[in-house]
Amino acid sequence: MNEVIKFYRLSNLLSLDVASGAVIGSIFFSKIYEVPVSYPSLISLGLTVWIIYTADRLLDVQDVEGDAASGRHRFHQRNQKKLKYGVLMATFADVSLISFIPTEVIRHGMFLLGVVVVYIVLRRKLHISKELLVAILYTAGLLLPAWPEDQMILIQYLPILVFFLIAFTNLIIFSWYEKENDLKEKQDSIATLVDETSIRFMIIGLVVVSFSISLYLFFITAYHFIGLVFIAMIMILLMIFKCKKYFTPSEYYRLVGDAVFLFPIIYIPS
Repeated sequence: MNEVIKFYRLSNLLSLDVASGAVIGSIFFSKIYEVPVSYPSLISLGLTVWIIYTADRLLDVQDVEGDAASGRHRFHQRNQKKLKYGVLMATFADVSLISFIPTEVIRHGMFLLGVVVVYIVLRRKLHISKELLVAILYTAGLLLPAWPEDQMILIQYLPILVFFLIAFTNLIIFSWYEKENDLKEKQDSIATLVDETSIRFMIIGLVVVSFSISLYLFFITAYHFIGLVFIAMIMILLMIFKCKKYFTPSEYYRLVGDAVFLFPIIYIPS
């Protein structure tokens, strides 16, 4: 069991679980909307998410003096050369897949890439919540290969809304846990910009809204299983929020919080 935990912790530090979660999420939505997705599109999605997350963390630590405060930042700080080489190789592999990806996916993907580049370049000057922007980009990114060609009705947008709310809640909880580290490293986050009462109210509000919509989906026959998956994800995030003392040591909140996005895999074989 210890070896399994060590392996997962390493995959978490490397953001491999986040990239895997994006791929699983894309397949999840392709299943919901009955849209076939190509393997090159999924591989490219996983690579792109990994590149963005790794590059963002490398940028976070480049101006940190001494050892970084958080474990994930110390890992990236101590392995900068290897990770930069990995980002370069992953970028090369990602670009080589372009000719195998549908044109429509590439066009929308280039727009999202432009937004990401602007964020990376101006991230310290942008007056927008990093957590909100990342949640939007993450949700939009995994929808790229799975977006249906036919016009959707209102209820079909609800799974997208719930997934976004879950992603946003997840990032705010992480920010709440890491407030002290962010202050030490002079990193901006939503938790460093608002007070404790407001951040708690925000998390609870997001949980209530996302849970209510998920419960509504649960009672609709065609969305029963989808609603159940979302409810499970939300309950885990709520547990992380309510049991801070338990999840703080060894950054367990990161391990469990990122693993939440692997949950949709149980819907895929259905």
